[in-house]
Amino acid sequence: MTRVHASASLAFITVLAGCASTQKPTALSQAETIYATLQGARADTRVEGDMIRTRATLDTAQTAVTQGQNQEYADGIASIALRTAQTAEAHFGRAMALQAADSLQKLRLSRQLAMSQARQAALEAKQAALERQAAAANARADSLRRAALAAAAATADSAARAETTGASGTQPAPPPAPQAPAPQAPVADSAPAAQADTSRRP
Repeated sequence: MTRVHASASLAFITVLAGCASTQKPTALSQAETIYATLQGARADTRVEGDMIRTRATLDTAQTAVTQGQNQEYADGIASIALRTAQTAEAHFGRAMALQAADSLQKLRLSRQLAMSQARQAALEAKQAALERQAAAANARADSLRRAALAAAAATADSAARAETTGASGTQPAPPPAPQAPAPQAPVADSAPAAQADTSRRP
């Protein structure tokens, strides 16, 4: 009984010694720092799978240290956790770079679109101005044409009135009416007188 108790005590002491001898690997600390940084940047929204794998390897490495497992095993698991965290970090960085490039491309396209729209608006404004100028020119031409037609009509009317007035002022006088011939002395009265004179002669 004493021997069994001694064996149990020795095993317990060995476990305690093992726990005391397992040191937290530097790789584990680095992996934890990377993971915390990624969490702060909300990397799980971009590289969710990488973050899940990193969390799992971190849990395994931390468990190995807290349970006092073999140092070599703890170091190996910590190295795996570090590589997994670094992979997640690289994937997240690439995702952010692609997002930045995409944002830059969208910004460039937006600026090009804005410039194109501005040019189109300028062309439309210029076209509208030309159309207004053409309409104004046509209106002026119509006004001048109507004024010319009105002036020509007024001139023709004045000429017609002048011609009518001139024709009535120079109309020739009608020929004089024929006059009746002067009355002549009757021939019968003069003949007896001459006969009377002849009878008085000797």
